Amino acid sequence: MNALTFRSTSFDIIDRNGQPWLKSGQIAEALGYADEKAVNKIYARNSDEFSDLMSQTVKLTVKDLGGQSDLAGSVNLTEQAREVRIFSMRGAHMIGMKAKTEAAKEFRSWVLDVLEGKTDLQKNQSNAALISAEQAGELATKIADKFPEGKSRPYAWSRFNNHFRIARYRELPARRFAEAL
Repeated sequence: MNALTFRSTSFDIIDRNGQPWLKSGQIAEALGYADEKAVNKIYARNSDEFSDLMSQTVKLTVKDLGGQSDLAGSVNLTEQAREVRIFSMRGAHMIGMKAKTEAAKEFRSWVLDVLEGKTDLQKNQSNAALISAEQAGELATKIADKFPEGKSRPYAWSRFNNHFRIARYRELPARRFAEAL
């Protein structure tokens, strides 16, 4: 199990006994929340409705955006271990039931599709193709046009990479190219 995608959110699957579990931060992103605190608050308010088969905290090594970037626009990433709340698909569905965002209804339906096997992990992996060299050039041209003096380009690339949660702009998933433009 590698990836599942809902709208523009790609989930990093955590395999627990052959079942996909999702990180709270990525569920928050999928639901349209600014950060994972919103999902953690939903869980805290309703923790009596979740079993250990629906939600757990685990220690994961996560990449942290250090805010530093090089001249090519690559963001320096550091890895650190931290406690992360994860949800089984049943738990993710429960979070979707309690969420009050525009995406919540569609998210609940998507989770049920995953549970029922209607959303194939292999199909989702094909959506993870990266942008072509031509598309990368088009993005570079856009940034160069927007920042002709060049001083702000490293900052712009850093923001771009941070927004899309990638290390380098060439790692942008092809399905997000239109959004990036």
